[in-house]
Amino acid sequence: MMILNSTFDKIINSRFLGSSVLQYAIFLAYLIGGILLGRLLYFFLKKYARRVTAKTKSTIDDMIVDLIEEPLVAVVVVIGFYFGYHQLHLPSKVYNFFTHTTNSFFTIAVAWFVIRLVDKVLASYKRSSSLEDKNELYDHVLPLSRKIIRFTLILVTAIIIVNNFGYNVTSLVASLGIGGLAVALAAQEVLKNIFGGVSIITDRPFKLGDYVSINDFEGTIEEIGLRSIRLKTYEGYYVTMPNHLITETSIKNYNRYKVTRLIFIIGLTYSMTDRQIITAKKLVEESLNQTKRVVKNTYEIEFINFNDFSLDLYIACDVACNIPPLRRKVQDSINMKIKQAFDKEGIEIAFPTQTVEWKRSN
Repeated sequence: MMILNSTFDKIINSRFLGSSVLQYAIFLAYLIGGILLGRLLYFFLKKYARRVTAKTKSTIDDMIVDLIEEPLVAVVVVIGFYFGYHQLHLPSKVYNFFTHTTNSFFTIAVAWFVIRLVDKVLASYKRSSSLEDKNELYDHVLPLSRKIIRFTLILVTAIIIVNNFGYNVTSLVASLGIGGLAVALAAQEVLKNIFGGVSIITDRPFKLGDYVSINDFEGTIEEIGLRSIRLKTYEGYYVTMPNHLITETSIKNYNRYKVTRLIFIIGLTYSMTDRQIITAKKLVEESLNQTKRVVKNTYEIEFINFNDFSLDLYIACDVACNIPPLRRKVQDSINMKIKQAFDKEGIEIAFPTQTVEWKRSN
């Protein structure tokens, strides 16, 4: 028995690379214990904690559990590794390597948590976006923001890890800055369009389906992208416009208001008497009253001008329509009713005329 104990003591106290077999066993125990504890913690969070949070009305606790389960398990394993290798008598280079590795894994776990947090916040925004404009915002801006944030975090994490291992990252950051500047200059137009797209989606001068007039093009917005928009004209053509041009021009959006103002002028001949002018104004009012989509009691009918060849009646009224095709239909209906009423009363609508006087010289 004493021989066995002596042999066992020799084995566990025998040294390899400065540490005994017992110390290596303790290191493995910490490492395996961290892995087992991490697996147990993951099982608990997955099976029991989720069941508890599912019964609550709040969704915040569900999100917290979902966020921390994988990164927390990774941290527990790293902690086991950290306490394990501190039981060993390691050469300074190996110790520094293990320290840098531990710090790097902690950095990765934190970055992992932040990336998952960003994804959860954006996903929760999507679920809460019941309005069309928020859905457009999610479809265009948020995925790009997610990619940019994820790429930035991964890049910063990589730089921190390289720095942890003792490498000089100043030159690396400087080269990345120069490279980024070169890429930005090369992709200047693309970036202008992307920022223009973000401006359009956030400022919302129009949305999908709106009837607009932009740069002498008139039609319906079919697509809003981060680089350009697509407009279908009334004639049926598709026009694609870069976003940065749209942010620099005036936009007329016909869908912003349910009711718009219709204004036009009718010229009467100079042969009209005062009574006939008054009658013409009453006939115009009756015609407006009989036209669908014309809002009652919004009329303005005034004799405003002695034109070169006509006595001008200024006519304005509110109409319950906005896009030009519908407004033209309303205008057509009003014009037909006015003409029929004028013809019946013998009121003449003016057309360009010219009177030439001849004088005979003696």
